[in-house]
Amino acid sequence: MSAENGSGGSMAFVAGLFLGTLAGVTTALLIAPASGREIRTALSRGAKRLVAQTTELIPEEWSAIAEEEITREIIANVSSLRSAGL
Repeated sequence: MSAENGSGGSMAFVAGLFLGTLAGVTTALLIAPASGREIRTALSRGAKRLVAQTTELIPEEWSAIAEEEITREIIANVSSLRSAGL
């Protein structure tokens, strides 16, 4: 295995770990007894914190990709919350 393949695998693992954590946090917040506004605020804060932590762990290119993915996830989650009436 070349160093390049190992690095790509590490980045994929970090990205997967990051997105899995985001999905878990989102699910936990959705089933928590809180108002829609509180949940959206918590999601936003959590996403910003995760982006900040991720940028410390991965190169700039991966950070931009992760940030875009997080933004898509947040938009989808907020849309779901709104359609659910929260």
